[in-house]
Order: sequence, then C-alpha cells, then structure tokens
Amino acid sequence: MAKMADPLRLKVSSDEDLQVLSALLQDAIIPGEDMVYARADQRFILVANRFCWDQPTEDGLVSESGEPVFQRQLCGVQFLGVSRVQTSGLPADRKAALLNLLAIT
Repeated sequence: MAKMADPLRLKVSSDEDLQVLSALLQDAIIPGEDMVYARADQRFILVANRFCWDQPTEDGLVSESGEPVFQRQLCGVQFLGVSRVQTSGLPADRKAALLNLLAIT
C-alpha cells in the first residue's frame, strides 16, 4: 500500500491569501449536512469535495463524452472568529442538498 502524503495545511492571514484559498476551493461540492457553525467557539467548519484545478488530468481516463477526467480531493476548512452566519437562497432542506462553492470573499 502506498504511503499517504502529509496533509496540506493552509492558513489565511491576508486578503491575498483568501483569494488563493478561494481559487483552490472554486467549484467544490459541499454536502449541506457537512457545514457546521459552532457559535460558542466562533468557528464555521465545512467539508468540501474540491475540484483540483491545480492537478493534471488522470492519465488515460476519459469520461463517457471523451473529456479528460480531473481529480477531486476531500478537504476540511474552518473559519475562526466567526461571530454570526447568514444564509440566502439555500434550499429549505439544506442538509440533503449538494452545494457548489463559487467563491469565498
């Protein structure tokens, strides 16, 4: 069995860092049930299935339509110091929904 690489850990400490994180998470799929706001800790946590824009396509693999197959990677993200969370336009049954992350601003 191949050894797993050490997990990548990123810390955002500037607006520029946030732009990089946003680009890395663009088009991630987030199950609605995998978002949690821990009010007491002022922490917002999510698990995303990230589209790997930064990785090459899978060698020799193509989709049914003949397009190259890209990688996806599960990742956990936490935002610290969150005093409140607002939602807009989420489905009524958010926990059963699959959400597509467009950007973090």
